[in-house]
Formats: sequence, C-alpha cells, structure tokens
Amino acid sequence: MINKIFSKNIIKFKDIKSANISEVIKLNGVLVDRTQIQLINNKWVNLYAFKYKNFHYLKIVLNYLNKISNVEHLKIKELNLNINKSTMLYTEYTSGKVYNFSHILSTTGFILYSFIFCISVGLIKNENIPMSTVINAIVLLCFVLVMFSRHTHYFVITKNYLIIKNSIRFWKKECFELSEIASINIRYYHRQLGKTIVIKTKNFESISFISDNLFQKDWTAFKSELKLNKIVVHDNSATTTQKIWD
Repeated sequence: MINKIFSKNIIKFKDIKSANISEVIKLNGVLVDRTQIQLINNKWVNLYAFKYKNFHYLKIVLNYLNKISNVEHLKIKELNLNINKSTMLYTEYTSGKVYNFSHILSTTGFILYSFIFCISVGLIKNENIPMSTVINAIVLLCFVLVMFSRHTHYFVITKNYLIIKNSIRFWKKECFELSEIASINIRYYHRQLGKTIVIKTKNFESISFISDNLFQKDWTAFKSELKLNKIVVHDNSATTTQKIWD
C-alpha cells in the first residue's frame, strides 16, 4: 500500500512481475537511490529511499519476492522483518582497535573551538551583560556543538563488530556485526569537512557517518583492517563526488 496525500495505491504481491532493488539515478540534478517495481501489466512504480524511514524493510520484501516463483499463496508471516541490532559484548569493545587521531587538531576542531573561544572571551570581557544575551550565547554554542559533532566520528574494530563512536557526543555508539556488512564506501563530498563512510548491510540498510578525526595514515590502517575482515571497501575519497541520497 503506497499512501500519498490525496490518494492510495494498493499493489497485490501477485501483480508484481519483478523488482529492481536499488540503483543510483539523477533526479532533478540530485543523485538518489531508486527502487523500481515492475507490474505484470509492464507498468513501473518508482520509489526513492530518501523519502522514507526504514526503507530497507521494503527492499527485503521485494528481494524475497524476486527469489520465489509463485506468490499466489504467499503469507506475510513467512517473512520475518524483526531485524534487531546486535548486542555487543563489553569485553569486545574494550579490546578493539581504535582508528582515531584527534578531532581537536582537525579542521572541524579548529573552527569549532576557535568559535567557542571567541564567544567565551566576548562574554567574559563585557560587564553587565543582559541575561538574555547570555542565554542566547549558550543556545548558539549548543547549536554549533551539535552541528560540528556530525563530523567527529571515529571507528573501533573488534573481532566481530565495527563500532562507530563520536568524540563530542561521547555517550553515543553504533554497532554493526562485521558478518552483516555488505560493503563500505568512503566518499568525499563537496565543501564537506572530513570524509563520509557509507555502511551498506546485507539487510539493504545504508547508514552514513562523517569523520574529520582521521589523518591519511589512519584511513589507510582502517581500510586495511576492514579488508582483513573480508569486507568490501570502495574508496572514492581521492576526488570530490556528488552526495547520493539513499
């Protein structure tokens, strides 16, 4: 069932002829990830991953339909969509290889902490500052921290997991089983601080993280370790590429 603002399109499983799970195309000048469903009447239904949350669930269903020859008696309960994140052992995290130089010495860190320093000095030097100005400055600093923290990820590889940590949002971590990673793409986008890694899982997930923490030697070591764990790595960061919305 595809719901739009003023309409609804219901597609029966038996009316699906085939599905193109994922392809990168240019839409209005922007690169996007598209999924196409071909119906038995040879009409096509186009869906774009960036418009949906948890779009990989639909890709799992379509991939399943592509593999079976008869959907007449298909029951949705045959397909388990309860995909849960792995529970990582604490001992694995403490024994992992860390790939991180310093977010403070990066371009991101230089800009961020220079901005914080200037704001702080301005507040300290000026006497009788209105409380509203102080509150506005604190709100601005929090906003800047949140924005710049998007670029301060670093990586830990253990025996079974790839863990994504953040130097500023230190309480957060993302965990991926190495055996569930289909590939990793390293990209450099126009006017971006640092590089982006795009993790594609075998469940059709596509998750991006930006890192300005690593120097070239750290990226080289990180890629080598991934390859030792039999993960396909595509490094296109030597040239500026257009962002793919997936």
